[in-house]
Amino acid sequence: MTYWHVEITLEGDTRYTADMPKTSPDQQVTDVIQHICGVPYPVFEDSGNEYTVINSKKIVHMSIKEVTE
Repeated sequence: MTYWHVEITLEGDTRYTADMPKTSPDQQVTDVIQHICGVPYPVFEDSGNEYTVINSKKIVHMSIKEVTE
C-alpha cells in the first residue's frame, strides 16, 4: 500500500497531519497539493467526530512524504 503522509502548519503554528491514499501510480506531490488547496474547504479530523475546516487561515507550511508499506 502506498499513501501520502501530509503535515500542514497554519498561521499561529497550528499543525495537522493526514494520510491520503495514492490514487494512481503516476500521482505526484503536486497533484496532492492541488487536491488539498483546490478544495474550497479542506477538512481534517480532530477526533472521532470533530473536524477542523481550513477556510480562513493561511497554510504556511506543507510537508508531503510518499510512504510505501
